Amino acid sequence: MPWGIATAITASITLALCWWPFDFFPKNDVLADLGQGQAVFNMGGSAGRPSNNGHVFSRDLFRFDADHGAVFRLVITPLAIPRGLGCLLVLHDGGARPPLVIAQWQEHLALFVRAPEAKKGYREMGLRDRLPLGKRVVLTIDTATDGTRVFLDGELAARYKGFSLIAPSGVIDGRLILGNNQHGTEPWHGSIERVTVYDRSLQSAPVSAGPGTVPVFDCSFVHNERNTGTDSEENCPGLVIPERFRPLAPIMLAPLSYQDFSRSSTWRDIVFNIFGFLPISICLSCLAGRWTDQHWKRFGLTLLGASLLSLIIESGQYFLASRHSSQLDLLCNMVGALLAAAVAWFNAKDSKKSI
Repeated sequence: MPWGIATAITASITLALCWWPFDFFPKNDVLADLGQGQAVFNMGGSAGRPSNNGHVFSRDLFRFDADHGAVFRLVITPLAIPRGLGCLLVLHDGGARPPLVIAQWQEHLALFVRAPEAKKGYREMGLRDRLPLGKRVVLTIDTATDGTRVFLDGELAARYKGFSLIAPSGVIDGRLILGNNQHGTEPWHGSIERVTVYDRSLQSAPVSAGPGTVPVFDCSFVHNERNTGTDSEENCPGLVIPERFRPLAPIMLAPLSYQDFSRSSTWRDIVFNIFGFLPISICLSCLAGRWTDQHWKRFGLTLLGASLLSLIIESGQYFLASRHSSQLDLLCNMVGALLAAAVAWFNAKDSKKSI
């Protein structure tokens, strides 16, 4: 009985640590302040509000053809350095990796294009130190089959010949996401005043002139103040600002990737998951020892109990905006359970030998 109580208490503590801060229904961290003419993304922590991820997205899908190119124009003000990559605009077509990403890394502009043939799975270009904190920037990205041009405040900042944001995919049918990626793992911090998207290139016209067609998406945050939790139809037709944050593509048991092991955070997670799962694994092993004297049954029961608890933890993290389940976490939990079961196995054998 004491081991049963100890196991229940330890399992509860383990669940609490892995599900903290229990934000299963977090508020979307986007404040659309139309009175100020901007939408503020992912600044809850610095404003004293609970820090949760936030995004807005288009209700409909848009089609982009490589033969026609595209233009993406954003009026933005970065307000904080992202912890990693901060996604300004993502085109999500349902794939695990988006075909197009416009992002900020530190104070640099980064452009990513999905490319399965590339070693990393994408191609990238960027501009250094062009997104300083607190500075309003009019960013225009004009892409066609022969290359991509980047304009900052109407001036040509870079030209990337042979680098197209659309061409590698040919035709893209996707939903626009602002302020985050589809998984909710790469929030951008700052304010957006306006986003305009065309499904035609400007390559043959000056940047100050608009294409000869109306934009497929044009969102301007103006007029009266409006808080999060609305469909901003008046000024942003088709734009959805959800009241609660929910990734468009939640991650469930994310697959292992060799690139993850190049990050120091991954190794910290490995150590935490292995040794953090030892206490409950030891309790499960001792509890199994109360039920059977056979070593292999005790070993199997320990692994079974640890596996079930680990699956419960990872399944719960599927619904947490701030946590993401992965195969690596599950594997590390099993390693911790194996260590505890192995120690119990050899202790039992030594006890029999001493007798």
